[in-house]
Amino acid sequence: MRMANRAIIRGRYPIPTVDELLHDMNGSVVFSKLDLKWGYHQMELTEQSRAITTFAVNSGTYRYKRLIFGVSSASEQYQHEVATALAGIEGVANISDNIIVHAPDCETHNKRLHAVLERLEKCGLTLNGEKCQFEMDKLVFMGILLSEKGIGPTNERVRALVEAREPENASEVRSFLGLAGYSSRFIPQFAAISEPLQRLTKKDVPFVFGPEQKVAFESLKNKLAEAGTLASFDKDAPTKVIADAGPVGIGAVLIQEQQGAMVPICYVSRSLTDCEKRYSQTEREALALVWACERLHPYTYGKRFDLVTDHKALEVIYSPSSKPCARIERWVLRLQPYDFQVIHIAGKYNIADPLSRLLGETAKKTTHAHGAEEYVRFVAVQATPRALTMRDVERASAEDEELSEVRKA
Repeated sequence: MRMANRAIIRGRYPIPTVDELLHDMNGSVVFSKLDLKWGYHQMELTEQSRAITTFAVNSGTYRYKRLIFGVSSASEQYQHEVATALAGIEGVANISDNIIVHAPDCETHNKRLHAVLERLEKCGLTLNGEKCQFEMDKLVFMGILLSEKGIGPTNERVRALVEAREPENASEVRSFLGLAGYSSRFIPQFAAISEPLQRLTKKDVPFVFGPEQKVAFESLKNKLAEAGTLASFDKDAPTKVIADAGPVGIGAVLIQEQQGAMVPICYVSRSLTDCEKRYSQTEREALALVWACERLHPYTYGKRFDLVTDHKALEVIYSPSSKPCARIERWVLRLQPYDFQVIHIAGKYNIADPLSRLLGETAKKTTHAHGAEEYVRFVAVQATPRALTMRDVERASAEDEELSEVRKA
């Protein structure tokens, strides 16, 4: 499909983020997880599109009647078609072939589940019965454990991090930080703790895994092992975004008042760029508020909330009558879609303060359990010519010089 992909006009159908789905699952205590079978092959190609997929083997030429994995727009189109098929049903969401049905009680859940099953049957979509799970009080979705208490890290992710050996080079440090970073929402001060490890990933820095790095390495393991469950977001509860900026980073905490207590919903932090590090302290604090609102957009958009800072000047700077400098004025424009009130608290009471200290940019590489191996095997089996067996292909692949190098890597 390489040549065909140059001509394909891709439709832009954004895949929802995990935060957006978690926001919609607020208040749900009963879950079902449905898995669509055969992936993209459930989508039938139009007659005029099939000729593009023609391929030749020793027994002749063939073409696909179904959407295949090499098409550049396949993932977006697949997400759009499944979402369209489920449109109008409450309490249902999907990321690709993973469908979640959720509700606050069993009766509502069962009604929604039946509606989903009827819609899938009407649209000709088939489920993989072995992977479907029904009417559960806990659910693992995209590496996050959902329950009536809230969200937390899965046992598999905790075990993978706890059992990880010490990195031996910068690449392995990045991999470890990527694995830990996926669960950073559950670890207060994640970026501050990981800063000694982050230093080893910078260009032209010699790799020395010293005592400081060992302490950070073990601390991240322990913090995730001890991580509690974060509360689910309640759209009707009083909400606060507490942000702070340090010399090298910014951080924020989303908290809500639920059942008479302030509970954390999410921790976020990031490092400052070299340019941002040269900002004045007031500008860094102002940037922290803007970044926090945009980073927590699924929770803050369309809702009244308090924006808490320990920098007194921001109460005036972000007021309607202020006349700030051009840079901050641009940030004021970016904050216009949000409905907030800036509140000042003393630094010693600011729980976001540690998140902004000694920060380093966390790696984005993550590991997802999404059945890729099964897809690859399916394609490999279906692509094997009739005159050969899978064993013949494996033997030829083992002797191929280039594939041998790939296998080593």
